[in-house]
Amino acid sequence: EAWDSTAGLLADWQYEDDLGWLIGGGLALLEPGPLGEMLLASAAIGLTGRAATYAVLYGPLNPGPLSATVAASFRGGSYSEVAYAEVVRLYRVYGGRSSQIGSYWSTTAPTGVLRSRIELALSPRWGNSANQVVAIDVPAGVRMYEGIAASQGGLVGGGTQVFVPSVNPAWIVP
Repeated sequence: EAWDSTAGLLADWQYEDDLGWLIGGGLALLEPGPLGEMLLASAAIGLTGRAATYAVLYGPLNPGPLSATVAASFRGGSYSEVAYAEVVRLYRVYGGRSSQIGSYWSTTAPTGVLRSRIELALSPRWGNSANQVVAIDVPAGVRMYEGIAASQGGLVGGGTQVFVPSVNPAWIVP
């Protein structure tokens, strides 16, 4: 059976207090938690393509722990707080005034400066030349925030974005 719209898809997946929701290509059931947050009732497949051991979805109607400025860097202010059972490799483009270690990463290996600037909405005015790449292996169990990069500074965004509040330099892949 084909669905005419996302609304039709969601209506078909509503059961009592649970809500079916597409997450990074996977389907998971969500239910309200004790603080009103939406908790996964089943494993989610995050942007890394791995099953998350922990995931909470946040958005404009369910604000999360990130500051409004950081949340706005995700499309529609929506992001997931996740932790994985295995190591996750992330990538960061940097250069110019931007340092090798920072909080903004991607699950996708960059394929060029221009594409990185467009997909991650990295304005050259901010001093990131995006001409260097570093990879990290985030250990299992570390909580991070992932979603789609919002458009900003006239750049489209739309790439995978991961915000890691505290990055250990020992995670850098040689």
